[in-house]
Amino acid sequence: MILPYLLQTLWATASALPVTGLFARGGQASPLDPFYISPGNVQGSPLGTVLRSRTFQPIYNDRPLNATGYQLLYVTQGANTTKFAATTTIFKPTQPNGNLITYAEPYDADSTACAPSAAYLGGGWSTTSDDETLYMIGFLDQGYIVNSPDYEGPDSAYSAGILSGHAVLDSVRAVLSYGPIGLNANTQVAGVGYSGGAIATGWAAALHASYAPSINVVAWSVGGTPADLLACIQNLDGGPYARLAIGGIFGQSQAYQAIADLLSASLTSIGLSARNTTFNGCKSPTVALDFAFQHFLSTEYQSYGSQLVYQPAFAGPLSQQLLGQDPNLVPVAPIRVFHALHDEVIPYATVQKMVNSWCANGIKSLIFETDEGASEHGTEEILQLANVFNWVNSRMNGTAPPVGCQITTTVLPLLDAGALPAAVSWAAGIANTLITSNTTPVD
Repeated sequence: MILPYLLQTLWATASALPVTGLFARGGQASPLDPFYISPGNVQGSPLGTVLRSRTFQPIYNDRPLNATGYQLLYVTQGANTTKFAATTTIFKPTQPNGNLITYAEPYDADSTACAPSAAYLGGGWSTTSDDETLYMIGFLDQGYIVNSPDYEGPDSAYSAGILSGHAVLDSVRAVLSYGPIGLNANTQVAGVGYSGGAIATGWAAALHASYAPSINVVAWSVGGTPADLLACIQNLDGGPYARLAIGGIFGQSQAYQAIADLLSASLTSIGLSARNTTFNGCKSPTVALDFAFQHFLSTEYQSYGSQLVYQPAFAGPLSQQLLGQDPNLVPVAPIRVFHALHDEVIPYATVQKMVNSWCANGIKSLIFETDEGASEHGTEEILQLANVFNWVNSRMNGTAPPVGCQITTTVLPLLDAGALPAAVSWAAGIANTLITSNTTPVD
């Protein structure tokens, strides 16, 4: 079957260059970079307040793109009302269409050095994959201004849903209020996220009406969504992707003091070593191999063994982060959800439960597409790319979304209505972006 790999083939044809990373240039970003340091107490500052800003030249394959890069330090808050400063990165094409995409990069890391903002400035591209490059370049080519927040916050609270949702929404507030970008409160906004990025985008969608109702969101798109963190942790522990479970557990400890205290009191020497590794490593094959098939939910790593996740200090915060359970937190803007039936990372049943809950609680517009073909977690993001673009573009162009819940299936997303032409158009646009960008390499 060649079609499942069509987008990858088109991507290689369009770029005709080794893929070395998106937008990486402009100086070494790190946790020691003074830009990231909060300028005093921000508790009295309104959410979304811009505290600091800077610009940089976006680069792709060592060549400047026809776009301007901005970074903003802005005010957001955690799962409670404690405010802090977070960073977001914005890419503005030379001919913007006046609409904003907020894209949640699935950086899945407990180290501040792995934040997207650091990667975009040349701090290392181990936090990003070519799948995300496909999305971001594609949106830029269509004239969208793209916002990519460090939604895990300054403590890299990977998997913390409510905190991440707040960070996404407050980053949009910051972008809309920042004059040089040229947007305003009426700007149409769409939020996109897959896998770890769907934690942030999914929670932003759920919190939108109660937390930031003034933002004019016209579409949400989430796929491979970790809706039930407990189920995900138990599914991943001891398997090839155990790193994600371990990282998620330690990420929760960065957002919830009760979990941090529980782990500090129960970690073995091996558990302490694992914590050190996760706090100092990004999403990479090396780190993944370090933890492959490791059982963190065992007494080898911490004294509670498999019962760790049932301790009140742990179970309490996780129960609050069950996406879809709260009838008062239902997306008000149209949302498209997709998931591979054979996803080996995120249990399909948990996403189905989230969707069923939203539908039962009267969601206004939702499409849920199940891919019943051979796709799994990694390939589904690529196979759905054209559908995501079509969904976002239709909402931005004013096409009426479906009313109520529409449940669909596919065996190959590229064969969905309009997907293949969109994929070809997208590839042509990518080629045009690369051709019209400055061809002089940056040293």
